[in-house]
Order: sequence, then structure tokens, then C-alpha cells
Amino acid sequence: MAKPTRENADNSSSVTIGLLLNDQLRDTFPFLADPALVTKDVHTTCERCAILDCGARAAPPVFLQRQRRRQSSRAALADMQKKG
Repeated sequence: MAKPTRENADNSSSVTIGLLLNDQLRDTFPFLADPALVTKDVHTTCERCAILDCGARAAPPVFLQRQRRRQSSRAALADMQKKG
């Protein structure tokens, strides 16, 4: 979905909605089988995507950042226990 911005009609603002395409979604929305429907395969949501240089990133990878902080904390604690 896209529309011109209020500030400048030459610029557009858009929203991308990602849905996991599985049998349940196909049953809920039968029009998804329409060959005229434009689709694009993507990795995961931006919050979970590990591709750091992605040109289409719409949000920071907060899930992965949180996961890496936890791993780093656990590794530091394990190191402290070994020295302890």
C-alpha cells in the first residue's frame, strides 16, 4: 500500500505487511491462489532477520540484539564462574 505524503506529493509513504503463507492462511484467504497477485519471498520479520546490510529493513533487529545480549551475558557469567 502506498500513498503520496502530505509534505511532498513527489514522495510516497508505504506499508509492507508480511504474512506467513501457510495452509491456514490460504484457507482463510482463498484469493491468495490468484496468479495475478504479486508476491515476494522474504526471510523473516525485520525484528528477527540477521541480514545486517538489508536495503529493505523497516525496523531494527531487536529480537536478535536481545538474543545476542543474553548470550554475551551468559558467556561472561560462565567466564566469571571459571575464574571464581
